[in-house]
Amino acid sequence: MTPELEKQSRLINAQHGGARAGAGRKKGSHGKLTKAVREKALQTGDSPLDVLLSIMRQPEPVREAGESVVTFLARYKLWIEYRFEAAKAAAPYIHPRSQAVEPTGKAEKPTVMEHRFEFVVVKTPAEEAQHQTPGLLQ
Repeated sequence: MTPELEKQSRLINAQHGGARAGAGRKKGSHGKLTKAVREKALQTGDSPLDVLLSIMRQPEPVREAGESVVTFLARYKLWIEYRFEAAKAAAPYIHPRSQAVEPTGKAEKPTVMEHRFEFVVVKTPAEEAQHQTPGLLQ
């Protein structure tokens, strides 16, 4: 291959494929299908959380007439598993995780926490009667 053809080959190959600055979809942008699906979901009024909660709140299955015990137990087990998975998926939306909190004291003057306990002796009426001195007015 001549040096001229080699140079042209490198130029042609450099323009095809590979990572280039500014190429590809921008971060945070969505394709047409994603936008369409999101809009349709919003129009129906059921958010993913609503769907999870509806699965979680399905009534307990009842054994149907003529249904074998084995079939019913398999259906009941599936019901429990579906409810559990739905609850697990919905939990972060309803009960966010607790965040660790750092004390706000300075290094030279740390935060001091004091705990005070007061102990009170509680006596039953029978114990009170034993400790009373007869003849004294209370």
